[in-house]
Amino acid sequence: MADKTKKKKHEPEDEDEGPTRPGLVRGWSKKVVPPTQTLGEEDLSYLINISKSGLEQLRDDVGRNRAPNKLDLQYTYIGAPGCEVFGKGLATNEGLEMLSVHNSEVGDFGAQAIADALCTQKGLREMNFSSNEIGDAGARAIGLWLRGSTTIETLLLTYNHIGEEGGVHLGSAMCENRSLKVLKLGLNDLGDVGARSIGEALEKGHPLLSLDLGSNGVSNGGAEALAEALRLDCPLQQLVLRINRIGDDAMRPMGLALEINKNLWELDLQGNSLRDESMDYLGPGFGENHTLKRLNLEDNFLTDVACKTLLHVLDKNDDLQLRELKMKNNLLTSLMVTQLDLYMRTHVNDLKQKRKKDKEERRSTKASSPGNRTKSKVGGF
Repeated sequence: MADKTKKKKHEPEDEDEGPTRPGLVRGWSKKVVPPTQTLGEEDLSYLINISKSGLEQLRDDVGRNRAPNKLDLQYTYIGAPGCEVFGKGLATNEGLEMLSVHNSEVGDFGAQAIADALCTQKGLREMNFSSNEIGDAGARAIGLWLRGSTTIETLLLTYNHIGEEGGVHLGSAMCENRSLKVLKLGLNDLGDVGARSIGEALEKGHPLLSLDLGSNGVSNGGAEALAEALRLDCPLQQLVLRINRIGDDAMRPMGLALEINKNLWELDLQGNSLRDESMDYLGPGFGENHTLKRLNLEDNFLTDVACKTLLHVLDKNDDLQLRELKMKNNLLTSLMVTQLDLYMRTHVNDLKQKRKKDKEERRSTKASSPGNRTKSKVGGF
């Protein structure tokens, strides 16, 4: 007689292989993701191909403030329709501070849905829209949200399809926004028009601290607009203009700006079209600047002539703060590379010794102040 005993489905087999690594979570589950955990930190909180029911649950939890204050949904396929669903919960949220939809196939429609929701959310500090094929229409929606936001500090829009029109929308929005501190727009196509728009916002007093316009087709016109903002001593501390089409003429206003600017500490001009003539314009700026700490001139067309000019002006700067100077992949001889490396290593060591001496002097001055002497007498010393 055949054994008709039915086996239970999905019955686990007895194995003695120790603890197994948890699989990827498909959907949203509060049992798997504790409210205090930042999504994206561990495999347990990594979402992929989020289901419709899971997205609806996430929408409800976000809307009722039951989700963590940081949501990292990067590499999760949400799509534009999913953004519309999620946006309904986001619109009523009050506690979310960081949201990332990096590489989630958001597109213009999805960016608009999220941006519209953020107009009423009012609490977000960091937003990551990178790698989502967002174009000018999406940038326009993001700009409308940016105008009214008083909390957003970091906006990441790297590797999208934002062009000149989108750049103008963002620059115009910045004229009204006063909270944004970090704006990353690398690998887009803003061109000179978009760069000028952002430069105008900086000229009008926007408090931006870090700007990345790398690989955006920016040429002399856009670079000159940004240099003018620096000349007016805008608060910008980090300016990335790598892999663009900037030439020698743009370095004339840039050099003038560096002579008087007191805030910029990093300038990245890697991968442009700078030749020896550019150093004639930049040289005086480097000779008078006392705040710049990092300078990247790699992948240009500078020869030993430009390098000698640079070393000459740097050596005459008694309060030079430069700690990092990159000049690889230029037209320098091995001897000049060696001289440059020796100069920078010596200079950086001198800076360390000077900081150490200043620290000891401050400590000595504090110890000998009248207030400290009085305390010593009271203590019986």
